[in-house]
Amino acid sequence: MRVGDRELALPPLAKARSLLAYLIVHRKAETPREHLMDLFWPDLDGDRARDNLKTNLWSIRRSFRSLGLDADDFFSAGRATIRWNAPVSCDGEHFAELAAAAGESTDRDALAIYRGDFLDGDYHPWAIAERERLAELYETVLRRRMRDAAGIEDARRLLARNPYDEEAYVVVADFELSAGRHAAALATIERCRAALAEIGGEPSAAFEARFADVAATSPPREFRTPFVGRQFELRCLESALAALRNGNGSTVLIAGTAGIGKSSLLAAFRATPDAAEARVVTVQCIQDDPRPFGPWPTILTTLLGADAEGSMHGGTRGIATALGAALDGKALLVDDAQWLSDEAFGVFAALCRLRSPRNATIVATRPEGLDRLRAALEQVQLTTLSLEPLALDDVTAMLRRATRANQTELAAQLYARTDGHPLFITGIVEALVRDGALRYGGGAWRYVADRGNDIPLPASLHATIKAQLLRRGADAAAIASVLALEPEADFSMLLAAFGKNESRYMDALDDLFATGILLQDPSGPHFAFAHDVLREVAATLPSPARRRAIHSTFAQLLAGSDLPGAHLRRARHLAAAGNAAAAVEAYAAAALETMPWRAWRDAIACVEEANRLALRLESVPSVNAALRLLRRVEVTAYLSTGQPAKSLRAGDDMVRLARAAGDPTGIVQALWARSQAYDYAKEHERGLRDVIEAEAIAREHGDRPRQALMLNGVADTYLALGRLTEGSKAAKRAAAVWRSIERPDGELLATIIGVAALMVAHDVAAARTAFAEGDAAAAQLSWISTVQWRATHAEFAYFSERYDEAATMAQAAIDELQARADEPWDRHLCVMEPGQQRFHAAYFLATVRIAQERYDEALALLSGLRTQEYHLPSAAMSEQVSVLEIDALLRRALPGDDLRAAALAETLGPDTPTFNYQLWVDTKIVARARAAARRHDASAAALVRRALDFTEERARNMPGSSDRVFEQLAVAAGDAGGPALQKRARRLFEDYRNRRRAAFVR
Repeated sequence: MRVGDRELALPPLAKARSLLAYLIVHRKAETPREHLMDLFWPDLDGDRARDNLKTNLWSIRRSFRSLGLDADDFFSAGRATIRWNAPVSCDGEHFAELAAAAGESTDRDALAIYRGDFLDGDYHPWAIAERERLAELYETVLRRRMRDAAGIEDARRLLARNPYDEEAYVVVADFELSAGRHAAALATIERCRAALAEIGGEPSAAFEARFADVAATSPPREFRTPFVGRQFELRCLESALAALRNGNGSTVLIAGTAGIGKSSLLAAFRATPDAAEARVVTVQCIQDDPRPFGPWPTILTTLLGADAEGSMHGGTRGIATALGAALDGKALLVDDAQWLSDEAFGVFAALCRLRSPRNATIVATRPEGLDRLRAALEQVQLTTLSLEPLALDDVTAMLRRATRANQTELAAQLYARTDGHPLFITGIVEALVRDGALRYGGGAWRYVADRGNDIPLPASLHATIKAQLLRRGADAAAIASVLALEPEADFSMLLAAFGKNESRYMDALDDLFATGILLQDPSGPHFAFAHDVLREVAATLPSPARRRAIHSTFAQLLAGSDLPGAHLRRARHLAAAGNAAAAVEAYAAAALETMPWRAWRDAIACVEEANRLALRLESVPSVNAALRLLRRVEVTAYLSTGQPAKSLRAGDDMVRLARAAGDPTGIVQALWARSQAYDYAKEHERGLRDVIEAEAIAREHGDRPRQALMLNGVADTYLALGRLTEGSKAAKRAAAVWRSIERPDGELLATIIGVAALMVAHDVAAARTAFAEGDAAAAQLSWISTVQWRATHAEFAYFSERYDEAATMAQAAIDELQARADEPWDRHLCVMEPGQQRFHAAYFLATVRIAQERYDEALALLSGLRTQEYHLPSAAMSEQVSVLEIDALLRRALPGDDLRAAALAETLGPDTPTFNYQLWVDTKIVARARAAARRHDASAAALVRRALDFTEERARNMPGSSDRVFEQLAVAAGDAGGPALQKRARRLFEDYRNRRRAAFVR
């Protein structure tokens, strides 16, 4: 920012810089202080946000004072509003005006102005929106100039920003062909295909037809694996080279395990047209390099010739200084930097610190050299590229390009065998070629081996690895085979299974480490094979009888272990040893172990494996008990992965097994589990029957804790059915039973359910009485009970339109659940587990933010709910998030919000017109109708009428906050062109609003 001919020193505070830009961009109107506080400090209370605003305004004023200027001449800050007053010339606005003019000269002038993205690095929503708007205009101008004049530079600039623009690739490829650079054109065509494949697309038929002859040469008879799968990394290296041409240096660090493709990436980069034309200096480091200062003297001599000799006597700093000068304007590629000796690394570290601003350094290392390099480069702006194994699509593309044929099946088998590791892909493919399994004929390579479920390890490769394992002697081979059968074995377990003395054991381990067959985890005593192919061959070394004995030994060693995953490991060893009955029990324990972690798919895998084994067993009590435990896990796991039909089948089988065993406690548990499956499937009546029967059985057998728990379930199910009076009575009965057995946590849980019924029924007097009783109890109870009680208070505040209070309580619940994430809790005394409670607290907070008309905050919260941090508990909850997002978007009503809402509505599943007593949650029926009405769809009026009918029916029994839904349906009816519908919705809104306010709002 310039004032006259002087540069203004921008405020040191990032928020102050963003605030200054906001005031300038929005200078045509006064901005309320409250708006700025909500925009820049949305998470702070009023006083703290106000103090922050004052601090940042002071920082802006100080910047003007540093030039001897009076800030009041530029902007005025009143008690209520702030406004920018000084005349301003803004590059962004000028650029937008020129871009809109759409002329040859104006486009040229517009590109000259655009020197970078608007406020790059500022992630406030207003800055992001403006940045995206201007960036879209910039791409439009580039595309316009590229089309009008086939501008090659404009096309390349466009691809640098948008690597998926097919039209730009066409321009670049045509230019390369016209210049006679066939290889460069082919590389451009391949980049286009790879880029589009990244987003699940492919070039158009016109593109393929246009360049069909470019690569129409026959493949060589020598099989070669092409470079694939590193397009993003390659573009990063090309960007470093492009920056170097503009006088900007950079440092890129490439990290990855041995054989992962670091050297191949550097080779592919050197082969690009831009790198071929640039001055690139390559350094290949070698292990145990005997040369003083490693490769650097040789590189310096190559660059400077005889002039380099004087620098050799200057030691580390002298060599580095000379290298820095010699490398000015060049790209330095350093491969296998982990092998740099201490003196050679000292030169490299000094070179990085002295790095010229016109030098690009690209360094590749294995993980063991990563920490040392990062420490040396900590003061350098660094881009790190971590190479991972190739994806299945990359392996498929590699085979397609190498064989000129579609090798989808071979690619899948090869990927499964190697996990995408490039070195072993190449080795196995070469072995297939040598063995004749991959054969050239008829102008293409063909895989002619038998097609099984997995690609066979070639006999020659298997024999080579087996010989390598046996070469170190019988003890080393025995250790390898034992570890292959239990990869998680630690030092003591491996010694016990080996069965020989410790001296022989240590010698065998040393041999395996010396040959590189085994690696040791530096953080602990565990060992691992250098690659899974080695483990696979080692597992075949023992005879079948010896393998069963090893598995039995490991099963005994793991019995009673409290290590994570021990039950699953033991189950697998028992199954491999032929002990199916014990394996079923161990799989049941393993499945149960996953439940607190909500690893439902792992639980399902355990269940399915146990079921397969159980088919071979007789129906005996121990096996049936294990199967009942498995069914219990299945019910929850299938519910949590959105498979209610499978959950119900598991529930049915659990009840059948429990009745057959005649165990009252087991029957109660089974009925309770099945009732939860019925509730998820919206079959509440059937769930109610189960939980009522379970309560009666528990009462008959004097099991008071389970009776109270079942009464909680009865009350909750009545509420779900809209039978509030019965639900309230059941909650009171539950509270009485909990009280009789002196379980205050359970009593509070029953009170929570009862209060929910009273709130939804607008029985405020009774609710307040219950709150008074619950407050006294909650102060003495566990943290999880207290959090649940606070959440109930927050809901009451929301119904009472005390939104600030509701938001504060909801945020406090989120914070406490986060802080106590690892603390124990009693799952029987929770409405839901802590992770789900945190999800619902954040969801409820988003609901409150919508009521406060703070839509951006609500949408940010809902977006956060979809992250890995929250682990959406079920598909139904994912749809709840979408429904609330639709509500926020339609209320906010910014440009494009109606399109986003319509797109979300398309993702919703079939309507499920069931009651939900948590009435701040809209339904799919309402969301779909509102989105259609906003878009003026032909079906909108019918959808609004259906939503209105459903909401009116629901509100009769459960009025709750249904007035808010009627209010939005009135808006939707207006959008849909239904005056009669709008009048009806408006009448219902006013009626229920008056009823709720009369009950709740004082």
